[in-house]
Amino acid sequence: MNANADADANADANADADADANAKAAFVDLDPIDQLESSLLASYRAVSEATHRFLVLLREFDLRQGYKAYGNNDCAEWLNWKCGIQRTTALEKLRVARALWHLPQIDAAFAKVFGDKW
Repeated sequence: MNANADADANADANADADADANAKAAFVDLDPIDQLESSLLASYRAVSEATHRFLVLLREFDLRQGYKAYGNNDCAEWLNWKCGIQRTTALEKLRVARALWHLPQIDAAFAKVFGDKW
C-alpha cells in the first residue's frame, strides 16, 4: 500500500511540474508588460465609455417608457427580460441612469472625457 501512495505522490509531482512548464511556455511569446498595460487601460476606457452610453440610452428609454411597448410593468422588468440582468442589478442601473439626469456636471464630465462619439 505504501508503494501505491509513493507512486501517486510521484505522479502528482510530475503533473504539477508539467503544469508549471506549460504555464511558463504560454508566456514566452507575449507582448511586453507595458503593451499589456496599455491594452488593459484602453479596454477599461472602452468599457467605461460603453457603460456611460448604456446609461444615457437607458435613461431615455425609461423616461419615454419604452418598456410599455413590450407589455412590461417597468424598465427593470424589461432589462431582465431583454438583457438577462437580475432585477436588483437592473434597479441599480436605473438608479444611476436617473441620478445622472440630476447631476448634469457629472454627466457632462463623462461626455467630455469620452467625447460625443454617439
